Amino acid sequence: MAWSTSTGLLYRLSQGEDAAWRLVTSTFREPIFRFCRHMGLPAADADDATQQTMLCFVERYRAGRYDRRRGRLSKWLFGIARNRVLAADRSRSRRSAQLQLYRIECESVWDREFEPTMARLCLDRMLREFGPRKYWIFHRYVMDKQPSDLVAAEFGISAEAVRMTKHRALARLKELRHGQLLHELE
Repeated sequence: MAWSTSTGLLYRLSQGEDAAWRLVTSTFREPIFRFCRHMGLPAADADDATQQTMLCFVERYRAGRYDRRRGRLSKWLFGIARNRVLAADRSRSRRSAQLQLYRIECESVWDREFEPTMARLCLDRMLREFGPRKYWIFHRYVMDKQPSDLVAAEFGISAEAVRMTKHRALARLKELRHGQLLHELE
């Protein structure tokens, strides 16, 4: 899932608001660490690279080096993380052929590591908005792949109501994926 950054969040980051920085840090720290580990760094080096990535990100963002017109914040942060991994790799004296393979694989690994974080955030938000009953109807039908008539019987509703819940939930998840997730920060 793509992580779209709201204008409000970008403004709050530029103003140095602690809550905005905590949100970005809590959202990106774990995927960056997993990315570094997946790229072959030992845990201690991955932790260092993660810390360096976040520090470099803060310094560069505050210096005005992020330009939203040139791409997503998460992709910009990925570039910083990738460079930290490559720097750590060079310091560990890896061969250049391995570095080239890492460069090719980096972006797909980043997306794969970040995907579960975004899916969790979107589903958590959907649970709060839809309530537990509709969330579990959606979960049983879509995620557990149960037939609509079975889910309908389980929840005491019509199969059409199950399909409508699925339709509405998927539409909302799509909105969340495309930037509505952080609207409360605006």
